Amino acid sequence: MKRRLDGSEERFRCEVVRATPSEAVILYRLQSPAWGLPAPLLSYGFFWRRRPYICYRFVRPGDGAEVASRFDVVGRVELVPASAVGGPAEVRYEDLLLDLWVWPRAAPGGSDELLWEDEEELEAATSAGRIGPGSAGRVRRARGILLRNQGRLRSAMADGIERPAQE
Repeated sequence: MKRRLDGSEERFRCEVVRATPSEAVILYRLQSPAWGLPAPLLSYGFFWRRRPYICYRFVRPGDGAEVASRFDVVGRVELVPASAVGGPAEVRYEDLLLDLWVWPRAAPGGSDELLWEDEEELEAATSAGRIGPGSAGRVRRARGILLRNQGRLRSAMADGIERPAQE
């Protein structure tokens, strides 16, 4: 469940791939084009309880090739087991607006394309006091981590291995 700054919530039906008390991986099957991405795609969501970001890795169903990845800067992440909610397990998080899209290099030796999204909305929310100093610091920290480590994080997710980031 995604919780926005205005208190509204959005839910998505996903499959749990792996869940522990500290991390979860979910699968969402993208059947229609969205965010400029073709369909069908598999979207793997990676959630960590203590990190200031989450990641969605969009891959082709046939060969698993990465089409794009998106890191979302987030506040508190909750990994709620099925037994606690009387239904399927849930991932709950607070969206702090800033997202980093990564488009993998098209040619060998080329650079990945990085695109920050919602920077103006983040600035407006911070100026209006909807994002407090603690969350603003979390956003700055996440931005730095992602600029330094997004390539390594994406590789770890592609391998299916969670390697701790130097945060």
